[in-house]
Amino acid sequence: MADLILTNIYEIERFEAAGRTLIWLSGCFPPCLLRNTSLMRKLAYISSINSRPSGRDFRSDQRANKRLAQVLDFNDAQWNIPDISWDDRRGCRVPFVLATNEQIVAFETERWPMQVAPALVKQIDSLYRRGGRWKTLLPGNNKLSWWLRHSLLHSPAHWYTKRIGNCLQHDFSTFTRCIECESANCIYNVRDLTLTDDDELTINSLSSAKSVPKVKSSEADKDDRDFRHSAFLALVLTQAANQTSYHNWVHFYYNDLVVYQVQSHFRPGHWLRTLLDPHMRYQNCLNNSGFFSAAPNKPVFREAWDDVIFGGMLSCWTLGTFQENIIDKTLGYYVKERVSHAADETIGLEFNLNSMPKTASACLDKLLEKLRAAVYAFVSEVVDRSCPLSDKGATRPCKEYRLLALVTENILKYLHKDCLAGLPEPASEEEGIRTRFKLIVTRYIIQAGFLHGLEHYQMYFWFAPLLLPQRIRTMYDTSQDLSDYSFGIDMHNAYHGHEMFTRYYPNKDNKWNWSSLEYDFEDLDLKTSSRDFVKTVQRLIEQHDEEVYAPARKILEAQGIPFSSHCFLHPGVIPTSICL
Repeated sequence: MADLILTNIYEIERFEAAGRTLIWLSGCFPPCLLRNTSLMRKLAYISSINSRPSGRDFRSDQRANKRLAQVLDFNDAQWNIPDISWDDRRGCRVPFVLATNEQIVAFETERWPMQVAPALVKQIDSLYRRGGRWKTLLPGNNKLSWWLRHSLLHSPAHWYTKRIGNCLQHDFSTFTRCIECESANCIYNVRDLTLTDDDELTINSLSSAKSVPKVKSSEADKDDRDFRHSAFLALVLTQAANQTSYHNWVHFYYNDLVVYQVQSHFRPGHWLRTLLDPHMRYQNCLNNSGFFSAAPNKPVFREAWDDVIFGGMLSCWTLGTFQENIIDKTLGYYVKERVSHAADETIGLEFNLNSMPKTASACLDKLLEKLRAAVYAFVSEVVDRSCPLSDKGATRPCKEYRLLALVTENILKYLHKDCLAGLPEPASEEEGIRTRFKLIVTRYIIQAGFLHGLEHYQMYFWFAPLLLPQRIRTMYDTSQDLSDYSFGIDMHNAYHGHEMFTRYYPNKDNKWNWSSLEYDFEDLDLKTSSRDFVKTVQRLIEQHDEEVYAPARKILEAQGIPFSSHCFLHPGVIPTSICL
């Protein structure tokens, strides 16, 4: 990975320089001035601006490229396309699409000021002014088991939660096995859990580890400390697993393959780009930063300023382990290669372009099936109207069709051989290519344009209001308070981690989410169909909120647990692309 680390758009040296500057400044002022005024907030704002990507350089390069292209009469397909770099993981090729200057400028001007800079300033100000002395808020009155159950069924953990008889079972071992040797003073007291329909919770029944207790408890127990401690530790681990592991295959590999092929072969303004540009926007920048950034995974000894400048740190993994976990889970899902234990779970999901993977949640399965039907119908109409079938008497298919065939073949050869299982035999070779192309585009829109944003919403909704710590520091012990399991900085990391990485903040102009999405087709019929399609997705989002999240909000209200406006699921909180 060493040759690729330079593609990180979050320039770590700038963050570190800003951190050291803040530490030096904090030693120059009386503590009371730092704690009781907004001085550090102002300094943090300045440092966040200075530590942003070097956008001026990117803009300057972009302008120079455009001028040179005009002078030499170059087509922008010669220079304004993303590059790709390949890594080898035990014989498997893994693609990484590298963002162009234009894409970096778009991210920096549209997303950085809304998603990143404000969160950096808030967390630094909070540390210095000793704000946010958070205390975990767990539902009571026999609602904790309900909350734990739904957090498993309606967050990325649902892909790996199994229903066995009258029980939900979740095995964290493929997650903890990867990271246990990198504990950094972190303790993983839960390796697996089983929750019955009668709300009986058992932890570690599948584990052979001697360091963890096997505990069976119920919320109805007269002394419910075992249950509350077990549920608390399970929620903390689920929160961390969702953020750093379970969400990864929705980001990487397949989406990278599609984006690279589309942006390489189809120029802006083409009907396919009109369809996919709203869903590809920011992806290359975010996947570069998500994979290469050391910000949430800084593999060095800890210093005081690390907790200042990395206030939303999500894990204590080394960057190498984080990257390998991403690669292994995606290879398990898309290629069915067991390169490590991390691939065990994703292999079992049976990736198939012809159907969505099943979960333990009937509500979510229903949503995804309806969404898939709507997206496929819309994509089919766009493809059929924009690239009609060749005439029966034609000696060879049209150039447009052959380009679709090229892109389809270039993507499918990097997926496992059964990824189209169940697809009916086509009437002709051309019809087969078109169907496979439609399935590829449909799955991309579902994953990058909807599922990614929904999973971020899920990670925020079920965990952020509870104010859980980001990590656990002590062994299972019901004689201690829940707050004794973690340090203050772990509460800080969790709160600001959600604010920066799981909560979606819209662009200043509110573009590129499902409340404002518009496709700019020149064909008036397609423009009308696209509006109907967007309305269909908006209705699905609103219905899902009523079915799943409205009852949960009533529990939070009844329990007196505060929650933000982001906890209302509506089209405006689901971005149409990978933008955070």
